[in-house]
Amino acid sequence: MRGGPGDHPDAAASGGGLGGGGVTAEEHLHPVDDEPVAQLGPRVCAAGGLAVAALGCLPLAFLRPDSGPWTTLLPSLATAAFGLGAVFVTATTTALGLIDPHEAGLASGIVNTFHELGGSIGVAIVSTLALTATAPTPAGLTTAYTVCALTAAVAAPASLLLIPRGRARSTGGPHGMH
Repeated sequence: MRGGPGDHPDAAASGGGLGGGGVTAEEHLHPVDDEPVAQLGPRVCAAGGLAVAALGCLPLAFLRPDSGPWTTLLPSLATAAFGLGAVFVTATTTALGLIDPHEAGLASGIVNTFHELGGSIGVAIVSTLALTATAPTPAGLTTAYTVCALTAAVAAPASLLLIPRGRARSTGGPHGMH
């Protein structure tokens, strides 16, 4: 996409090849938008998302060697991912919706830094727990998923106390995560 000097395509125009009609990649990837956060408030959305994530991890804490990937793993991981998606949208919307527009770059950088840092630390902890047995076994996996479920279950009510009061302003569109 080339233009003359001063022509800068916007995100909607550059994402036009994704499903047509100028739809950005973010709209395809996130199952949740920022409207519920603006209407219900970030505390409720974060607590709800974490509760859904905990419920998704709970069946994984009881894995057995004969657990089926289609009947246990897929539905559980999809449920947990949906809950975490809501949490990430809530975090981004809250961080960018409660600040002045001139601070948006700084807030976005902080959110993305801690998103990546938290994910890295979480993966390191969970994989270490999963490999605590001498060989990878269902016992190690159930320990790891139990910790995930408990962490999300504890974080859900904690988010009601830790997230700032107030309602985030809707940004009116998708937000970039990466």
